[in-house]
Amino acid sequence: MDLWQKIIKAYPEIKPTDDFRKLGIFLQDDGDGLAYIANWEYEKPIPEGLKLGK
Repeated sequence: MDLWQKIIKAYPEIKPTDDFRKLGIFLQDDGDGLAYIANWEYEKPIPEGLKLGK
């Protein structure tokens, strides 16, 4: 399951078509295939099991 899918599973009010950046969720992939949360400004905490940064 991709990172963005884990976030949507934790917060079903977020839709796959939403612009995560406008919600304050900044995901990043440095080209190594490992996506991570670069910045989290969403109104709710980072979902359990996920973390900020690599």
